[in-house]
Amino acid sequence: MIDKITYLNDLLPNDTAVISKVLGHGAFRKRITEMGFVKGQVVKVIKAAPLQDPVEYQIMGYNVSLRRSEAKLVEVVCEVDAENMDIASSIETTLEDRLIRAASEKGKVINVALVG
Repeated sequence: MIDKITYLNDLLPNDTAVISKVLGHGAFRKRITEMGFVKGQVVKVIKAAPLQDPVEYQIMGYNVSLRRSEAKLVEVVCEVDAENMDIASSIETTLEDRLIRAASEKGKVINVALVG
């Protein structure tokens, strides 16, 4: 199981990950999902601006820039997370296949809190 949650803003240039969850609400969530940041999509960090904000990402065949504050609201599964989940040793051979499988496994956990 993954001990630490990885967010899109934690990735470094040339890192690849798969989106596992988009947080936030309202207009922000609508805008970011319309840009293609949805569960299961592969995203790659292209480069960061000289002052580290914004960061350019490649998703669905095009490049888009996000502020780090926006990228912090996108949970991802990176290669290290997939290895921690023992996905790396499974049948899939490509990094992208392992990441997609890890993202789908991560999304199956439901947290429930009872009050009262």
